[in-house]
Amino acid sequence: MKVFNNFSLGFKSFGKAFNFIFKHKMGWTLLVPVALTIIIFWLGLEFTSYMINETKDYLLNALSLNDNSFFFSEYLKMFLSGFLQVIINVAFFIIFTYINGYLILAILSPLLAIISEKTEKIVLGKTYPFSLQKLFHDILRGILIIFRNLFYELFLNILLLISTLIPVIGQIIGILSPFILFGISSYFYGFSFIDYNSERHKLSVKESVRYVRKNGGLALSNGGIFSLFMIIPVLGSLIAGIVAIITTVAATLAVLEIDQQNGTTDN
Repeated sequence: MKVFNNFSLGFKSFGKAFNFIFKHKMGWTLLVPVALTIIIFWLGLEFTSYMINETKDYLLNALSLNDNSFFFSEYLKMFLSGFLQVIINVAFFIIFTYINGYLILAILSPLLAIISEKTEKIVLGKTYPFSLQKLFHDILRGILIIFRNLFYELFLNILLLISTLIPVIGQIIGILSPFILFGISSYFYGFSFIDYNSERHKLSVKESVRYVRKNGGLALSNGGIFSLFMIIPVLGSLIAGIVAIITTVAATLAVLEIDQQNGTTDN
């Protein structure tokens, strides 16, 4: 019952978070990820263009096509150029789509930590003294958690892929794999958002892991909302940062409500 209650709480908190942000004049924070995503996307396009030109020049020199003037040389050059543009651009799109969520979370980690703390301050009136050292610690912790979750997600994805090779059982897993992959991604995204609260209350990483497992329903629904946006082609990647901010506020509101129910708000 608790799992379902926490799962439902995650969705309810997301709706509250959107109103909370604008009610308390935090809407300006949504502009930061918009600018950041544009910069990342532009840098990615510049990098792919560079890679296409460098790879094309390397292959043309390796195949001695720059010096040849045989009948098919120009056609071969055109084919290689077009082929490389398609392959590298598709690879960039796949990589950008897959890791963009975690990349955005890592870069926005300082802002998300501040937003989570500000949300708690508004709700409870509880303030935390500013410390540059603590801010850097929060940033480092947030980034480490993000990469930890990315590693575990990749490991479980590979394990799932291998399990599909098992006769009979593998076929069943293969059918269910989209839902399993979505659940895995949702859980670890949710973990990242919840951990800002765990760190602020001085929970170690192990203690944070136990807390998230105990409140797995919240992690699934909280991270599931972020994952739902991320699977939207192109648009999901572009608005990932905005959704991350809303989801961070939602996770904080939900954790505060759970702790209040458990009588551990001041811990």
